[in-house]
This record gives sequence, C-alpha cells and structure tokens, in this order.
Amino acid sequence: MVLGQSIGTGDSDGCPTSGDQAETLGTKAVIDWLNGRAKGYDANGAPVTAGWTTGAVGMTGVSYNGTLPNQVATTGVEGLKTIVPVSAISSWYDYYRANGLVVAPGTFQGEDLDILAQYTAGQARAEGPCADEIAEITEKQDRATGDYSTFWRDRDYLDARNVRASVFVVHGLNDWNVKTEHFAGWWDELAKRDVPRKIWLHQGGHGGPGSSASVTLPDGRTWTYKQTENRWFDFWLWNVRNGIMDEPTAVIQREDRAYTTYANWPDPGARDVELNLAATDATAPGTLTTGKPPKAKVEQSFVDEGRTIHPDTLVANPDTASANRLAYRSPTLARDVRVSGRPEMRLRMAIENKPDANLTAYLVDYGPTGSTAAPTVVTRGWMDPQNRKSAARTEPVKQGKLYDYRWTMEPKDYIFPAGHRIGVVVFSSDQEYTLLPLGGTELRVAPNDSELRLPIVGGRGALGF
Repeated sequence: MVLGQSIGTGDSDGCPTSGDQAETLGTKAVIDWLNGRAKGYDANGAPVTAGWTTGAVGMTGVSYNGTLPNQVATTGVEGLKTIVPVSAISSWYDYYRANGLVVAPGTFQGEDLDILAQYTAGQARAEGPCADEIAEITEKQDRATGDYSTFWRDRDYLDARNVRASVFVVHGLNDWNVKTEHFAGWWDELAKRDVPRKIWLHQGGHGGPGSSASVTLPDGRTWTYKQTENRWFDFWLWNVRNGIMDEPTAVIQREDRAYTTYANWPDPGARDVELNLAATDATAPGTLTTGKPPKAKVEQSFVDEGRTIHPDTLVANPDTASANRLAYRSPTLARDVRVSGRPEMRLRMAIENKPDANLTAYLVDYGPTGSTAAPTVVTRGWMDPQNRKSAARTEPVKQGKLYDYRWTMEPKDYIFPAGHRIGVVVFSSDQEYTLLPLGGTELRVAPNDSELRLPIVGGRGALGF
C-alpha cells in the first residue's frame, strides 16, 4: 500500500489549489512512479524506485481522498486499473454551488474553496508561502454571482472520455456534505463511455456503508461490503475470476436498512411523471395531480424569512397555510411508490420587491391527512433566479414579472410507503444551505402553470392516482 500526500499537504511541497490540474497531476505522478515512468527520491535525495510492484494500481478513499481517484482517473494514466471513490466529489462547483446559487456543503455555512485550501494547507502555509495562492482562490471562486466559470471548469471531472480504470462508486443516499449529484453525475458520464462499473448506495450520510454491511445476491450468496470491495480489487488488480462483473450492477440499501440488488441505477424502469401543482385558493395549501390543473388562474404568494425560520418549521404542517412557504400534496398513496433518479422542479414565479432571491424546493414524505408523524425530507434543490438560462450566466430579473424556472433536486432513490403522501414545499432562503439575506423578499407563484417531475419506477401507472 502507498499513502500519497497531495500537493501542499503533509510532507508534500507546494501549495494546495483545491482540485485543479496541479493537484491532479501531482497524484498522477505517484502512479507514474509506481510504473517506472517518474523519478522518486527519499528524504536524503537518493533515488527510489518501486521495483516491488506490478504497476497495476487501485485507488480508494473517502471524501477528499475519494475525490483524488476521480481526478486522476480522468487523465487516463496507464497503470491505474480501478478506483473505489467513497462519498467523492465529481465537480467542485456542485459542492459549493447549485444552479448559480452559493450553497453550503453539509450545512457548513460560509465554507468555500478558499477555506478548504486554508484548512488543507495548515496555518503556517496558509498565512505564509501559500497566502497569495489562497487569495487568488478567494477572488476567482466568486461568491457574488455564483456563476460557473473557467475556474470551476478546471475543477470539474465530469468528462469520462479518457477514463481507462474501472470504477466502483460508493455513496450515502443521505449525504448532504458531498451531495448525491456527485455520484449521479459521475455515474452518468461513466455510463456514456461504457466504463466498467458498479455502484453501492447506502442509507447513511457522509462516508461508507460500514465493512459488515451485507447483501444477498439473487443466487443466494451473501457478501459483506468489505468482501465485495476486496473481490473487486482481486478481479481488477490480480485477474481473479471471481464473477463479480456478472453480478447485479447496483446494490441499494432500502429504508428498512436491508440491501437489495438492482440491474442498474437509476432503475431502468423509472419514467419521468409530471405532477401538476394545483391551487384553488390564494393562501391554502395546494395539491399535486396528474390531471389537468384548474382553469382558474390562482396565484399564491409567500415572504422569505429563511434567515430566522428553520426549514423544519417550513416543512411541518403541510395542511395549514403559511406566510413563508407554499406546500403541495398528493392524495394518499394506495401503494408504495419508488422514485429513482433526479426530481425536477418547474416553477412559474415572480420576485415582487427585490432584484434577486434564493429559490428552494424540498421533496417531502408526509403521512396521511391529520397525521402527527414527523415528515421526512426526501431531497432538496436550489436555484438562483438570475441563472434561469445557464449556471454560467447571470441575467437580471424584472421585479413583478413571472418567469419560468427549472432546476433539478439532488438525485435520490426512495420509496414512499402506501398510506403516505408525496409533497413538495417551495420557499426562498434555506437556513442550512443557502446564503441568508435579510427577510422580507416577496415571491409570487402561478401554481397552475408549474409542475414537479418525478422519476417513478413503473411510470404514471405506478402512482395510483
């Protein structure tokens, strides 16, 4: 085993630049050294070679240490046979931004790429020889507009055209630090290039599923996660014919904590279903329906007070009107309904009294009408209205004008139980994730011209309403 220290960290020279090509090529150099293509030296300056290795390299790690394998795999470096990224980042823009909006990773409000560089460098480097590099990151990360730029493109690994290594993706479905778009976007790109791959999704947050987590395959054999990882490395590094590539591609931990195998992710049977937002009253909570919305053009309004009101409060009591959010609920489900993929919000909305606002939508699992059970937030999504056409371009909005906004929520695989209701809650500032302007921004929504799209396994017929 080789432990490599990234540029500007530990005993490595230089300054951390948080995910750009310098960091990528620094990691690549380790693999080149293991394959005899790069020179290495010990602490005394004497040449060191890796004559003890076959040159077949596998990489794994969690979080940032799982991101480095993603980075170097995109170079197509010879000798890198496989990677196992766990809770890994695939785009630093998606870590610190969402559709043009500055967002916090894992509720760590105020953190950004420069803070990460300071942390990884350590105080002595950050305040000394690396101060200029970190100041440049602070300037170019652009917390003012949140726009995607060349700076972020240099830290984007969502291009698998050069990937030669197989990839075993591992991620938590409830990871709100490295959000689920990171595994989903990477997985999509790997699929486009037909990269050999496997995915293991668990119900935990940031980190792995635990070594003892186990799944029973269709043929009756049971493997723990650690055994699966070992078998993966055995196959790709040592050519052990253990049949792992003949097993189901996806392993997913369900809500009851049992692991199930699937042919792929998202589920091949998932189909986008349009749920129309409908309202017949300017203040009462609305509904989600697959039928046509009411002909009456009812509009609804709310006021942003997310700086002082926690999302838990905004999500609660879906059958009661609120001045600070809008809620829409489906009928009670007659059967289980599984979502697999990216929910998408399409909202016709106006900002009445400010030049900009935050936009937030939560997909929520509610109990039946009158239930006192706590709601479950299934997934979330955010957008800057000024980036309605592109994450790379800010365009001012006219106060009081209705625009059509469209954004995806974080990808998810979730089963809404029979007897529950599907809900979507729309509000402005999210106290846990978005920037928090002073309250008072007024927003107006045309629900009958808006919709929620859900990737439902079995399509419209599986909804039962």
